[in-house]
Amino acid sequence: MLGGDTGAESVVLYSQEGVCVTRNVMENVIGSLFIVHQRNHYVVWLPYTYLFCIAPQHVSSAARSTIATESYNLPIGKERITKQRPEWRSIICFPLHRLSKVVRRGRRVKTITLVRDGTVTEPTLRFQDGGCTKFWDLLSSILKLRGDPRSAEEFIVDGLPDVDFLPSSPPEVTAVRSAGAQSENGSGGFMSFMGRMRTVIGGSPQTPSPISNRSLTQSVVVGTLAPDPIVRRPEGERKSSGLSNKGGPNRTTEMLELHMERKQSFTAPKLRKSERCMSPHLDEITWMNAMDSQGRIDSSVWLQIKAQIYCGGMQPSLRKEVWPFLLGMYKVDSTIEERDKIRKERADYYFEIKQQWQSIRPEQASRFTPYRERFKNIDTDIVRTDRSLSEYESDDSPLLKTLRHILYTYSFFNFDLGYCQGMTDMASPLLLVLRDEADAFWAFSHLMDAGVEGNFHAGSTNSMHQQLSCVIRLIQIFVPTLAEYLETINGSHLSFTFRWLLVRYKREFSIDDVMTLWEVAWSCPHTTDHHLIVAVTLLRELAPTILEVGASFEDLLRMTNDMSNKMNVKDVILFSQDMYAMMCEQYTRRVNRLAWPQEPLKEKPPGWVPSLSDILSAFEDKD
Repeated sequence: MLGGDTGAESVVLYSQEGVCVTRNVMENVIGSLFIVHQRNHYVVWLPYTYLFCIAPQHVSSAARSTIATESYNLPIGKERITKQRPEWRSIICFPLHRLSKVVRRGRRVKTITLVRDGTVTEPTLRFQDGGCTKFWDLLSSILKLRGDPRSAEEFIVDGLPDVDFLPSSPPEVTAVRSAGAQSENGSGGFMSFMGRMRTVIGGSPQTPSPISNRSLTQSVVVGTLAPDPIVRRPEGERKSSGLSNKGGPNRTTEMLELHMERKQSFTAPKLRKSERCMSPHLDEITWMNAMDSQGRIDSSVWLQIKAQIYCGGMQPSLRKEVWPFLLGMYKVDSTIEERDKIRKERADYYFEIKQQWQSIRPEQASRFTPYRERFKNIDTDIVRTDRSLSEYESDDSPLLKTLRHILYTYSFFNFDLGYCQGMTDMASPLLLVLRDEADAFWAFSHLMDAGVEGNFHAGSTNSMHQQLSCVIRLIQIFVPTLAEYLETINGSHLSFTFRWLLVRYKREFSIDDVMTLWEVAWSCPHTTDHHLIVAVTLLRELAPTILEVGASFEDLLRMTNDMSNKMNVKDVILFSQDMYAMMCEQYTRRVNRLAWPQEPLKEKPPGWVPSLSDILSAFEDKD
């Protein structure tokens, strides 16, 4: 640790010149930023004038040109405290385990604001010469960061797993601005701090020596400054000793080796538990009271019903009656008699289409290649769909046979599309809920028409690349650190999330959970692309772990498989709703900032919420 413990060795893990501290619009001080490891991790920022005073060999010629001429004759020894420069009060030095929140902003010139102990906001760090991404990556590998759902730019520190909290650790270092505020007679704190920093950075208590152009990461600090190359040694040869002056094994190397082992054995993490609960679900009494004597539902009441489903789902026994409304099979202002008539007409139409493929004789089928191939693919996929459920577990199950007939008939109903792998996953829950062959067929047809069909088309009509592009754009806006990392591992195409969107998370949850997720998505009052919000939410929740372990693209592929049936659907729903609320809040801020003062904002109807397309449009680059 810094100070006091001369037996513990120090390693500078990160250094960057040209980092400007901004205390207010009138005060900007330029200096160097470090992350130092000595038992614990420390973030340190020093102005060039102070760095020249304690370790001039680490002030480059470029940095030297920014220092005023009188700075080269800085006082040394006890005179330093009496003639302390004003910018020294901006020095930052504290252990990372005190960090509670990190705020990252900016595009070209990035800024980071550190908040420690939940209340103390450090001066904003402005990376004028780059280095922000490297600093953020190292910070993410040390800390457990999770996105704050209230702001896309803020990250909460959940913990610091790699810190060695030893009972014998000396007291923590205090900031120089606190020590420097003492009177001349009480200058011991500041002098002690200067001595400790000189030890860490490699300076000398003597008069400053000529400036050296050597990079800080190439200099020697008590034996070495940069970590030794990682050498894979047998488990029995690993030691926990400190850094040796002879370049032997050191604690930082051991920490990095363990980090590499975690990366190689990466498994999908468990999602955190939501701090709130879902709202009460739609029950039978509320549903019955929503209809008049003839079975009509007023449009305003229907919006309330959908809002209740969106916030809490519905009672499972209601799905058979409510799902057809959500899928658009019936209009909400239709009567019971009208719905019965529509249902009968559609049943007749369904069995008419079904009769077409049933009438094909074997000799005709032998000359009908598309027919044979489609039916063969359906038969292959049917035997692998939901076989763990009691309704489908037997090969001669009536419901399994019905599911096969529904997909046969759809391949004749939609000749252009036919059948594609994954359709069985979409049709199975509908049949389980409606329990009627014709009703399930038309529910499946309406679901396909509502946007799912595009998932299975080939070429330019396929909508999967558009959906994945939309997700990565949202990640770039609201989870920028993850977007940057995915780009470094060539994962920006998000192909590891392909299955999520293709079958709307059907294989990620149990059958009951996916039914809840689907009805919530169908009821979303703001967007028809709620499944994209869920994808962004899951990636944001997983981002801290992905960044911490340095997951490879292959790791991300395994992650999506490992997460199957291991997520709490209620937590996912709540997090996705929080995510959308945060997006809407950021949208409002963005629109207000772009519109004012050039033009007044157009008034929106009460309760208006931006759609996903509105949000994406607002964050397009403006001239």
